[in-house]
Amino acid sequence: MEKDRLLELRRQLEEIDKDILGLVEGRMERIREMGEYKRGKGLEIYDPAREREMFELYTQRVKDPRNLDCVQAVMLSLLRASKREQRRGLNVYFVGMPGSGKSKLAMKVGRLIGKNVLDTDEMVKAEAGMSIAELFFERGEAEFRRLEAQMLKRAAARGYSIVATGGGILTHGGNLETMAGSGRVVFLDKSLEELYKQDISGRPLLARGRADIEKLYYERRDAYLEAADFTVDPDTPDALQLLIDYCGE
Repeated sequence: MEKDRLLELRRQLEEIDKDILGLVEGRMERIREMGEYKRGKGLEIYDPAREREMFELYTQRVKDPRNLDCVQAVMLSLLRASKREQRRGLNVYFVGMPGSGKSKLAMKVGRLIGKNVLDTDEMVKAEAGMSIAELFFERGEAEFRRLEAQMLKRAAARGYSIVATGGGILTHGGNLETMAGSGRVVFLDKSLEELYKQDISGRPLLARGRADIEKLYYERRDAYLEAADFTVDPDTPDALQLLIDYCGE
């Protein structure tokens, strides 16, 4: 009789576990849908206040105090798993001065961690059917910035990518909001001395060479630092590994 009772309890547990597994899978599917919706709308992925609110709600719904620790542990695990799942769809945006290596490093990191890579300058060129320099000359900087913002939103909606951005991406008011709502921002903080050494041909805003580089550097660096979730000097020996670790999280 006792053996029969034990077998029955085990059977009931298996049925409950089957239901739990189905519910967890359903929950994670909704989480993925939420992540896609938020990215498409440029909304913030993380909402710590909402997370705390839900955790408190789960706690209040526990009927038997003996189950409180177990329920809290399970729900905390679910919330963390949900955050990880939504984070998988986030972009990582590389920002920094022209010549800081955003495109090359994005390609290298993307290849090494198996992540899609987008480049807003390349997207603009494809959309406009001309080079950046030609676009500046024929249509002006305002048209370039409009297309750049449009391509950034396209990258945000796609998700799951490392996105190399143009040096002036933060000059358009809505671009930071787009990036913050769909991913994390990495500032490649290349020193002014190293920027002087870069090939600046074909960069319309750096036509005067060192003078323009220095002017833009001091105009933009604070904005890059303020926008960044992570900052790295791309010329340090461990820069590539740091980027791999950060982008692969």
